Amino acid sequence: MDSFLGALQQIKDSAAREYQVGSEESREAMIDARKLKELSPDGPRARNMLGSLRLPQAVRAVAGLPLDKEYNESRELVGIPFDVNNLPKKVGTLAGALGADLTQDGLRRVYWLLNAAQATGDIISEEVIARNRSDLYDLGPEVPTKKIGADGKPIMRRRGKYGGPGAIQAMSIPAGIAINTGLGLMTPFGGAEGYKAALPSEEDPSKTSNVLGEVAMKYIMGRTGNLLPYEDFKKVRPDVSPDEFGRYKAFKFDKSLDVDLGDGDVGLPGGALKYTSEGIHGPEVQFLGRSLPVTTGIVPFASAVAGAALGGKYGGAKPVRRGFYGGTAGLVVGQIAGNIIESERRRRNTVENELDGTLR
Repeated sequence: MDSFLGALQQIKDSAAREYQVGSEESREAMIDARKLKELSPDGPRARNMLGSLRLPQAVRAVAGLPLDKEYNESRELVGIPFDVNNLPKKVGTLAGALGADLTQDGLRRVYWLLNAAQATGDIISEEVIARNRSDLYDLGPEVPTKKIGADGKPIMRRRGKYGGPGAIQAMSIPAGIAINTGLGLMTPFGGAEGYKAALPSEEDPSKTSNVLGEVAMKYIMGRTGNLLPYEDFKKVRPDVSPDEFGRYKAFKFDKSLDVDLGDGDVGLPGGALKYTSEGIHGPEVQFLGRSLPVTTGIVPFASAVAGAALGGKYGGAKPVRRGFYGGTAGLVVGQIAGNIIESERRRRNTVENELDGTLR
């Protein structure tokens, strides 16, 4: 009985201790660990996000899987080590970590970061670039700050070898432009071709009633206008027949699970992620309701990321600048190639519609 009560007490103590670990403490440990690795505190967002996420680390500790040496040391220094040297402590640690994650929205913050195509694109771009230039986030030499230490001398600080996070993230700007263009967010004066403006005017819904508001809706909220009625839509998109238009709208608003590859459509429950091989933009991915064409969205994005990664990798002492130039070149090549493919697809479909008499 005493051993049972003792085990319960250990579970309780371990759960209470783990539950009280805050997200800022985990982030502090992550930053200290990166410094021990001679890395800038501001790494790729995916690595920083996962590096400061406590629950997966706790699961690894409880499972007895190896933990990163520098992270273990930094957790000790911050005062939040994992104490999992027996079964009751493992049970308590896991229970406390789960409770803390629910309370502090740990895993949900991952979803909140990735719940837009632009953010997911940025994460992918940063990670690909970082993997192709291993020293991109290394620390540079110490430089004095304006802060004075107890000895009366300026406190020294080490920044990133190639500048701060803003400079490095500039390498992903071309990839971001590709994603936003593919989503139809780079049209400040109205909707993309065949779409209403986010703030449509009464005279012409394809034009905006407020340019500043249109920019704000698209940049801040990622909102685009809906499809125009077919009678107006076909004036700018004669390549799309009424039947194709109707099927596309049905696909767009269908949120059921679809794993039948035979019809060219695939969808996850709730419409979180869907794909069609025959949309009004050709092959198309829909991510949380946002349409991203393969030819005019994903192809330019992939080529921009590849260009930035190659520019950074072979950029010598100037990887950021060369990476930006490489990404820009990749964006231009990808957009030209994607638009040529899409223009030819539309031309061919327009001819077929005219010959079949399917446009009404």
